[in-house]
Amino acid sequence: ERTVVPVIKVSTKDTRARMIQLDISFDSPEHHGLEANEMVAMILEELPLIRPLMLVLKQFLLDRGLLTAYTGGLSSYCLFLMVARYLQEQPPSSGDCGSLLMGFLDFYGNYFDP
Repeated sequence: ERTVVPVIKVSTKDTRARMIQLDISFDSPEHHGLEANEMVAMILEELPLIRPLMLVLKQFLLDRGLLTAYTGGLSSYCLFLMVARYLQEQPPSSGDCGSLLMGFLDFYGNYFDP
């Protein structure tokens, strides 16, 4: 696999036998991890409903083997950007998490055209 930023993938088990997966990247001119981290923190503050939607969608994708980009799924960062963009387009009082989840799935499943 070739990436713009060199990445080491690490998988290990914690003391409760849960799998922990890490991606370690190295500093390079193409590395924008710190800027991305700041942007994610800002969006989390601006859009508090993104956190529960991300948790549900990540579990949904994980159950279907679609939460890893290098195996054909989506990365967590990509999913975060998709959810953030969707929420930014919604009116401030757009409803509960359930209706936002259904709207997200409807939009990206039926209307989104890259």
